[in-house]
Amino acid sequence: MDYNAHLYKKAAEKILEGQFAINPYTENGRSIAPYVQQHQAITGFEANYHLGQARFLEKLDLTDGKRLVGEKLKQAWFEKMREELNR
Repeated sequence: MDYNAHLYKKAAEKILEGQFAINPYTENGRSIAPYVQQHQAITGFEANYHLGQARFLEKLDLTDGKRLVGEKLKQAWFEKMREELNR
């Protein structure tokens, strides 16, 4: 819950500063997720003009190269959230 409050606070600060970026996520920097297309009329996002504003989807840093699953994956994300809260 603390992490969600942190994200809401960061978003509120940007909104109050007048920043209303429409920048969906991209995994590869060349395209956006297909589900974003259905919201194109609302967001005004056009990949051929705005792809440079897309955010890269954040992934876990797997230093040992192992793919985490289940409880270990969940715990790794919780640890990442704790690190961000402690900054």
